Amino acid sequence: MPFTRNKLAAALGALQTDVTAIAEAELKTTVSGLLNLVETLSAENEALKPVVPQHQTLLDDFLTQYWIFYHRLNAFKNNPDAEQVTSLSQAFDALFSTQTGYAQLDERIAKTQAKRDE
Repeated sequence: MPFTRNKLAAALGALQTDVTAIAEAELKTTVSGLLNLVETLSAENEALKPVVPQHQTLLDDFLTQYWIFYHRLNAFKNNPDAEQVTSLSQAFDALFSTQTGYAQLDERIAKTQAKRDE
């Protein structure tokens, strides 16, 4: 039985829906992985207790950027938009390639970046 134009259009529409659902599922999985990495870093940063005031300032500055990124990830997880994937990935790389000069914080940041690359 040959496909009519309407049947072909319906089949293509169903296929696009399936592809979109798969892509959204993959995006959510990727974002969930990033959120886990970010949350792990948050728990590790709570263990940092800087004594040097400059280190506290560096930690505070990093955490400000960290929480901005975290909220962007959460918003994306709740409302995935494929157009934001590249931007979020670049933001992750920028944030987690930061060198603050505070050795303990820099080690934690590098460790998070390395886990993403695994």
